[in-house]
Amino acid sequence: MHGFHLYWIGIRESELKDTGTLFTGSITIFGTGTRNNYAFDKEYHYRYDYNQDSDLLDAFINEKALLILAKNSDAKFMLYYPVDIAILSPKVLEHTLYANDIQMTKFLDDKIATRMWLNEQIPTPPFFTAVGQTIKYNNLKSMFPQYNKFVIQADYSCGGSGTWLLTSGNISEISKRISADLQYTAMPYLEHSVSLNVHIVIYKNDIIILPASIQLISIKEYSLSYQGSDFIAYTYLPELIQEKVRSYAAIIGKQLQYSGYLGVCGIDFIATKTDVFFSEINGRFQSSTILLNKAMRDIGLDISMQALHIDAFENNMRTINLPAFHVPYSFYGYSYQPQFIDKLKYLLNYAEKAQEVIEIQTDELDWTMSFETNTYLFKLLFHTNIAFVDTECKTILHSNLNIMHPIFNPGDYTRQLPELKIMLLNHGIRIEQDALDLLNRNGGVNYEEFEAIDMVLENHIYINVPYTTKLSSLSPFSVKLNGMGHLILLYFGRPVTEVFIRTKDPLSTSVSKNGIPYGDFIYLGNDRLRIFHRNGCNFKSMNIGCKFCDIEANDRALPMEDIRDAIEAYANHSSINHFLIGGGSERIDSDFKNIIQIAEHLKNKYSKPINVMSIPPLDIRILSNLKKAGVTEVTFNLEVFDRDIAKEYMPGKGALSLEVYDAAFREAVRLWGNTGNVRTVFIVGLESKSSLLRGLEHVCRLGVYPILSLLKGIEGTPLGHCLPPQDKDVLEIYHEARNICQSFRMDLGPSCHCCEDNTLKISCN
Repeated sequence: MHGFHLYWIGIRESELKDTGTLFTGSITIFGTGTRNNYAFDKEYHYRYDYNQDSDLLDAFINEKALLILAKNSDAKFMLYYPVDIAILSPKVLEHTLYANDIQMTKFLDDKIATRMWLNEQIPTPPFFTAVGQTIKYNNLKSMFPQYNKFVIQADYSCGGSGTWLLTSGNISEISKRISADLQYTAMPYLEHSVSLNVHIVIYKNDIIILPASIQLISIKEYSLSYQGSDFIAYTYLPELIQEKVRSYAAIIGKQLQYSGYLGVCGIDFIATKTDVFFSEINGRFQSSTILLNKAMRDIGLDISMQALHIDAFENNMRTINLPAFHVPYSFYGYSYQPQFIDKLKYLLNYAEKAQEVIEIQTDELDWTMSFETNTYLFKLLFHTNIAFVDTECKTILHSNLNIMHPIFNPGDYTRQLPELKIMLLNHGIRIEQDALDLLNRNGGVNYEEFEAIDMVLENHIYINVPYTTKLSSLSPFSVKLNGMGHLILLYFGRPVTEVFIRTKDPLSTSVSKNGIPYGDFIYLGNDRLRIFHRNGCNFKSMNIGCKFCDIEANDRALPMEDIRDAIEAYANHSSINHFLIGGGSERIDSDFKNIIQIAEHLKNKYSKPINVMSIPPLDIRILSNLKKAGVTEVTFNLEVFDRDIAKEYMPGKGALSLEVYDAAFREAVRLWGNTGNVRTVFIVGLESKSSLLRGLEHVCRLGVYPILSLLKGIEGTPLGHCLPPQDKDVLEIYHEARNICQSFRMDLGPSCHCCEDNTLKISCN
């Protein structure tokens, strides 16, 4: 294409993946050291924190560039980070192309200057500038009294280096990290906000705006650190937010164009529920550039972001009509943390087998090297979202990627049962091949309901653990055979306890008289038989079904003779202690005829408790009919207390008012008492913590026992992309929920020990 050989000067050799034959070779900090790559880490057998300046690296880049020029006099260089042009020797600089004016690049690198430059055109968060010695927590608190946390950022920073989160508890630590006489920006920390990034390419007469992503930020030693990007999760943000990002990116692009800037740059924004604020401009390629390159290759374009950058400088208009495309990828990066090194190695090992991981980039990671804390180790690339923005506008990362903040440590697990159960429900489980072979020889793994397996720990602790769900293949928990041939639960490879896993119910494949498999309408749990009173959900049939539920829109009748036949088949099953009549929702004005018929049959044939789980009846007189039919317990699931959010996520069921539920609750408590026979389920993760806790207090006040169920994103549903809260947040909710219940002399439901399996309750039997 050109009459020269182009070489890349960047951070990772993997940045050139999906750039085709554009580059002859590269000089990078991390790389293979082969195939025309000169890698600093391979040369020195050492990986350092590249967010810090290094004279040794500067010398390495110039040395290798001069070596390349000695071999190829027609060689040219292109920079990942154009500000690095300042460290190049005159001869290397002479052969460097496609870089903007150094003063322009330095200006864009100045966080303070760019905010001041765009402050009147684009909304920015409230901020002020100050020298380090004047930054005091009390001063910030007096300026922004409604906030308790603040972001302090150096005028020049990258990848989170030079950005700190200041709180009342860490001011002394932050003071050690900032220079007394340097300039910083200080602004409130918007907890209910999302960090966004968008690539744009600026031509002399046009601007291309690429798909945007959510930036995944973690807090390490008081610093805000960039860890990855999620293009998929971004697409679920409100259209209002996405439109503002496009609009503001276009305005900034125009300003840069007027100033003579050409090529690729990245723009960071901060978004709340309704607003978008400008954060900074990165006059360079981004860590997420690799995903855009991959997506363009997906649609058959022989193009890359690097090629677009070159086109902009050469005024090559062939790429202006770049078609709209989707980026179905996300990635998360890991850095060296010595205290977590074993977990990092463990994760990397199992990532090779994870179906959602499409690529692992290590740039030839060699564990025998010396590592500086926070240096790059590897990236995991996914074809699914790994983040979720909740109703409070907080970014939730999938728990299996967050290995730095565990709430559970193996050892005496019986002292950490709530922590262990929360992590198992949140992280899921892997079954090693030897254990899987044993289970298959005994009928196969039973994971038909809730995409989970029924696992029993020692002390008869029942847990319904997600299996083969999103990213469960990266779970720190696994099951394998021990030396005695027993199933054992492990956490990051360390033994926790022996376990029992329930295998498939052989009766589930039997067929009723009318040709309906039992498994379609009856389900054997740990100690109960669940009977569906209808096939499918009425709300789903009306296209107003709950967005997190995978029950089908099926109105096919379930003949009573088939239901009775199936119940009879299980009549003598030794594990059945009670019955649950449930399934998809009936019509709002249902007379509960099917439920009553099933209950009467069970009452007449068996002397065991009967629980009905359904929507509340509009006519509360039906409750008396249920009790007469033999029903001993009722469960009317609110799921979401905030009725506005309920209507959004449950268009049909959520339209039932709180008054309808309350009327049914009051009458049910009158009939069955307030000792746990009247219950309701709340889903943890669909609404704010404060709203959830208000809901718990509300039902407790009525004598109704609340049950907590952790949010599950079921593939194929409108909320299949959603993720539950992080472990520590779930643990806080669990403890606060118990405190609320205890204040009313109640307990979290359910009352049946075996039926706790898929709920946030744990007790020893």
